[in-house]
Amino acid sequence: MGFIRRLFGSPKAAQAPSSGFAPVSSQFGVALDSRISEATTSDLTRRELVRVALRDVCRTHGVPAAWIDCEALSLRSSRGDSRMFVRLKVVHWDEQLLKYALALQRHLRMEVARLDPRSADWLTGIGWELVSEANCPYLAMPKPAAWAVAVKSVAPAPVDVLDRRSRPRDGDPSQRKPVAPKPVVRQPPPEEDFPETRQAGL
Repeated sequence: MGFIRRLFGSPKAAQAPSSGFAPVSSQFGVALDSRISEATTSDLTRRELVRVALRDVCRTHGVPAAWIDCEALSLRSSRGDSRMFVRLKVVHWDEQLLKYALALQRHLRMEVARLDPRSADWLTGIGWELVSEANCPYLAMPKPAAWAVAVKSVAPAPVDVLDRRSRPRDGDPSQRKPVAPKPVVRQPPPEEDFPETRQAGL
């Protein structure tokens, strides 16, 4: 009998006041903390906000909306704070889309921040997942030499002209031209000012 009362609750327990948050009775009579419903509502609102932001970014930059889908994962910190990690799923593989993936990710963050200026407090990160192999010609890894060529083709980082530590002082020594020695010009010794020599008498 006591187990049934604990499972379905008793009228006295449902009417007893609680400190902090008011209990919400479920269909089984078990008291539910209202903080759970509030957190769920907040997560749903943020998920919809991310979807709207992604749709607006794709429409603004001409990316077909059917190419990318998103999944918002809810996280809970040790202090009970609600966070969210967004996973962008590439449904249609396109080389140009992957080329500008970082730019699209930056614009998505800016759009989310425009819709919710406090998004930096709950948006922890954005990840990518390739979920379709259709239209992808690169299903096998290339030879190791291909990566060495890619490393050599990377352009050097721009040099800040205001940073003296990163500025080359004398240029590349291999590109310097030999400097011809300057001719040595010998100057005549200066004439010393001596008094006129006269023959002394005997």
